[in-house]
Amino acid sequence: MRKARFNLLIPVLLMAASAFAVEFTNGRQSIQMVDANGNQLQKTVLIVDGMEYPIPVISRNPPSTATHRETEILWTRFDEAGIASNVGLSGDGELAFTGWTLNNRRFEAFLTFGDGNPLWVDSVQTHTDGAHLRSSTTAGLIMGATYNYVNRYYTDGQIAWTYDSGTDYSIADMSVAPNGEFTALALNETANLEDHRLLVLDADQNERWHVDLNAEDNYLMQHVVISADNQIIALTTYTRVYVFDAASGQIQFETDFYGQTAPAISADGAVLVTGDFNGYANVYLWRDETYQRLWRYRFRRDTARTNWVTAVAVSADGQRIAAGTLDFIPGGYQGQIAVFDTPNPYPIWTDIHQGDYVEGLCFNTEGSLLVAGNWGEYGAPQDQIRVYNGDTGELFFSESVPGSIFSLDLADDGQYAIFGGKHVHAREWGNGGDVYLLRLDPGGGTIQGTAYVPNGEDPHGITIQVLGTSRYTQTRADGSFTMRYIPAGTWDIQASKPGYTFEFQRDIDVAENDIIENLDFELSVVENPPQNLLATDDAFLDHILLSWEDGEGQLSPQRQQQIQTVLGVHQPPEKKIQAMRGLQRAQIGWDQTREPFRDIQTPLYYAIYRSSLPDGPYFLLDLAATTETTYADSLDLFPQTPYYYRVTAVYETGESPYSNEDSGTLNDDYIEFEIEVPLTYTVPTFDGIIDTTEWADAYEFDITDVFGFFEGRLDPPGTVTAKIKVDDVQNQLYLAVANRADQHLTDGDQVGLYFDDNGDGHYPAPDWDLKEGNFWVRHYASGADSVHFRAWHDQGYNETITLPITDVGISDQAGYVAYEVALPLGFMQPEQLQVFLPEQMPRLWLFVSNAETGDFNGYWPQPVENWRDPQNFGQIHVPVTLDAPPQAPGNLTLTPVGTAQFRLTWTDPTLDRANAPLMNLEGIHIFRNYDLWQTVPPGTESVIDAEVLPYRWYTYQLKAFNSSGYLSPYSPAVSDWVYQAPEFTEISYDDGSAEGFYVASFNFDDNKFAVRCTPAVEPSYIGKIAVFVSDTTPFEVAIYSHRSGLPDEIIAGPYPIRLTEDGPGWAEAIIPGDDPPSVSSDFWVVMHWSETSPGAPGVGGDRDQLRNRSYYYLNSVGWRASTQQNYLMRAYTYTQDPVPVEHPATTVSTPEKPAFSLYPNPFNANIGFSFALPDGSPVTISIYDIKGALVKILVDKFYPSGYYRINWSGMAETGETLPSGIYTVMFSTPHYQQHTKIILLK
Repeated sequence: MRKARFNLLIPVLLMAASAFAVEFTNGRQSIQMVDANGNQLQKTVLIVDGMEYPIPVISRNPPSTATHRETEILWTRFDEAGIASNVGLSGDGELAFTGWTLNNRRFEAFLTFGDGNPLWVDSVQTHTDGAHLRSSTTAGLIMGATYNYVNRYYTDGQIAWTYDSGTDYSIADMSVAPNGEFTALALNETANLEDHRLLVLDADQNERWHVDLNAEDNYLMQHVVISADNQIIALTTYTRVYVFDAASGQIQFETDFYGQTAPAISADGAVLVTGDFNGYANVYLWRDETYQRLWRYRFRRDTARTNWVTAVAVSADGQRIAAGTLDFIPGGYQGQIAVFDTPNPYPIWTDIHQGDYVEGLCFNTEGSLLVAGNWGEYGAPQDQIRVYNGDTGELFFSESVPGSIFSLDLADDGQYAIFGGKHVHAREWGNGGDVYLLRLDPGGGTIQGTAYVPNGEDPHGITIQVLGTSRYTQTRADGSFTMRYIPAGTWDIQASKPGYTFEFQRDIDVAENDIIENLDFELSVVENPPQNLLATDDAFLDHILLSWEDGEGQLSPQRQQQIQTVLGVHQPPEKKIQAMRGLQRAQIGWDQTREPFRDIQTPLYYAIYRSSLPDGPYFLLDLAATTETTYADSLDLFPQTPYYYRVTAVYETGESPYSNEDSGTLNDDYIEFEIEVPLTYTVPTFDGIIDTTEWADAYEFDITDVFGFFEGRLDPPGTVTAKIKVDDVQNQLYLAVANRADQHLTDGDQVGLYFDDNGDGHYPAPDWDLKEGNFWVRHYASGADSVHFRAWHDQGYNETITLPITDVGISDQAGYVAYEVALPLGFMQPEQLQVFLPEQMPRLWLFVSNAETGDFNGYWPQPVENWRDPQNFGQIHVPVTLDAPPQAPGNLTLTPVGTAQFRLTWTDPTLDRANAPLMNLEGIHIFRNYDLWQTVPPGTESVIDAEVLPYRWYTYQLKAFNSSGYLSPYSPAVSDWVYQAPEFTEISYDDGSAEGFYVASFNFDDNKFAVRCTPAVEPSYIGKIAVFVSDTTPFEVAIYSHRSGLPDEIIAGPYPIRLTEDGPGWAEAIIPGDDPPSVSSDFWVVMHWSETSPGAPGVGGDRDQLRNRSYYYLNSVGWRASTQQNYLMRAYTYTQDPVPVEHPATTVSTPEKPAFSLYPNPFNANIGFSFALPDGSPVTISIYDIKGALVKILVDKFYPSGYYRINWSGMAETGETLPSGIYTVMFSTPHYQQHTKIILLK
């Protein structure tokens, strides 16, 4: 069990730069500071006796050009074909290594101070670009991992052992313990297993332990990292973060995640840092046998809506943190870096000009040096290699190189750094790679020493600062410290910590490359902290109020007795204070190591500290004058979050201990997750003016973005409000939104609403007929304001459509932007919001965006961070009952009858799609092999199919319909072979292993893959097709004839197909009924992607031995041969001929009463009329227009008893095509008549 404990104390007094001008701002002094290069900086500071004490909450940008260039590139290595995807250094910096990918894949090792020629080379086989290399710090070992193999090397290149992950897993990432005793492997399953695996091997390749992680909840393993103390393993998947005890494999922490960024962990495992694709850097501390989040920082850029945190780092001592990004800006990309002291959620410095994707960050041990690598701006890469002063952001060194940096590493002491990457830009097609080995010499000198505190108290966390600069560090657990890269000159050095005196070493001469040792400090105790600190709880919407009492006079009885002895009890207070100062020189016999009576000097200021965890660590929030004993904190506070405060008194000679700790919270009564939507009988005017009369019967609720999840800006409660009500007559949901943070109507202002209609917490499968998704109510500067809809499913979303909704109004006439809209309810169209009984509780997440500023001012429910998961949505109760189609027939069974018949049975539905009782079921359509075969009346529930052939495959599905013509979805299919399955012969041109998954294009261009097949026996029937795919997204397959070396015409299909279980795996389509074609020569298996999902699923590719039978197709380029892989697409043939069998006629019960139904309605090209006759009878079906004129006699003849279906294409008796409109169909027999309105849409 780990014992690590983290205790960071950042003190008040951090000195600023030397050149400044002072102005007063809100009770603080704002200093305009100028650094050595003349760059203007700004910090808020306290001036005491001519000394500057900055409050480190305002970040700044470092100089854009390097100030020291003593650093040099020792050697480079170029490969014209490969890419240096992974580089590293041993902890002592003596050994460098590179993993080359793409072409000429290999591992190489180098001497850092050599000439760039490798000590040894090991060529490896890998099918991906992930050649990972890691080294152990102490054991002289290197680990290299490819797609399926891990080699353990000695430093001379000899292989100690090799691990093979086999065909079940691929290696996503690998890490070796610094002591060399174990290796952690993150394995992605590749054989349609249920779980990915974290595997830990000991030094002899024996399994220490493994943990399986559900693949559905953990989409693809990403990175694994081991702490320097060998106790902790941190793992990220695309969707989760885990921390394991390295010895036992016990999960010590897990949380949601979104991204592909490697985590960082301090040497003792006490600090964990992650960066996600929501734009957050997250910092966790080890507390109470798990990790608790200390803070999170949201990156933003005014021109970028989206930011990904792509790299994070933490110094070995856990004191400093860095994070870098990829920012998506209009027309391109940019990146930025922010550096933090660990307790403080505000950067101590930033650099917002990184060119593009920040690929890597790395600190030296104490965080005084930071190396960074990025992709460089596309078309004009510059300064992809950068070396910073970790304290100040000063750019020590930068270098512009060809292409992009993909990997970097830094020796523990910061003397050597290595960078590797691609010789052309990462976003550019091409190859070639480079490695750069740097010797770092940022200049300046080093000071070392120890800070002591009396009576065995804790010397950790004492701040050592070079006054007049921004260079500082903190003492280790034993009080020792090392500070590097101090500019040459004469400096005063200060040591400070809450509860102790300020101590100084004056006039310290620092020379270039000089090391000053034994620079020691002895701090004395300061007492008399502020007393009785209180923080308000749930009292105010926008601030927490602190109050405390002056600590003066709150002395121990012993000290009070000492004062009385020397001064007496009747002297005036000012006389007492003067005398107390004199007591420092008095010989009255108490412990002289404790600076007596400094604890009752008059404070200069109060220092306010805050943390998001109890007992800290705290960061300096602000300073308050000694005339104040209250303070209102309104700095970036979140509701539903406790904050922990302490106060100190700052004296002339030191800082008091912390006061008592107290926690405070904001009032969050306005936050709600469930809304009761009232019924209305008042239809508002949709003009963008929220009239109080029109909306008096609506429910109003606060939807302000008080957490700033999207762009990092918090809006105060009440900024954005919504009103909602429902019309049960018009079947519409009315919504009004007032965005008071947006005063000017701008193109792109919008409200987005994401619905989980049935409230089950999930989006449906892609082929579910009822759609769930999101609406956008959007303003257009040119053209009408519109409502758009996009259907979501569990694999993504479909294309956006514009709805024919006119009940929408957006305006800024009230002085802010207001929206009014009516959303359709129902079950007839995909874009209608469906309300299901009995709960009537759709789930909803909504946002309100300000196009002018890029802000999300509205966001509901406010605490929902992962809006992609409907389980996190709020709930709205919508008390309406909607007309709905029947549910699908259920309980289908298919039973062989003899050798050439099937009995199909089912259960008629009793509920409609809204879960209301089904009162008007009219009949059941039976589909055989995807075509309508029969229509039967309610209650039939069983038929015999005698029109089948042996050795053939038949699939049955049912749909129910009611008297209104509403049709149910398809029932689940039932399928079987007649007589028996044929004996298949497999035709394949792959090795069965997918080294990757591929698509023709991510944009739809009639995308296809094809594999040419040659039958083993001629002639043969093609009976089955199989495709190895990545996921369950639907697609189609077909059989094409062969002509001139390419696919020619479709001879069977296309057939719908999808993987039935979570992928990857083989999706199969059996060619049904009479369709199996007979082939005597080459044919093609062809996969068709759907227009709504051109980029999924991926098709497996085998790259071992090219067979020259795989092709891809895009309409823009035609058929092209695949030159890299064989597609995993197979055909199965057989030779058995179908033999007709004598059979009785199909048995269907006689109708009990006449019936007439139609489908679909409205219709476009064709409409079908189904009718049932209990007895033989004349039948007339006539069509009339809206004026009552006869336009078509469709049927006029005698029919025997039974079930019938007639189609009509919308053509008049004259042969002309009728226009769109409303028509009436009249069905009549001598004893039964029915007329129904139908709608023709052209």
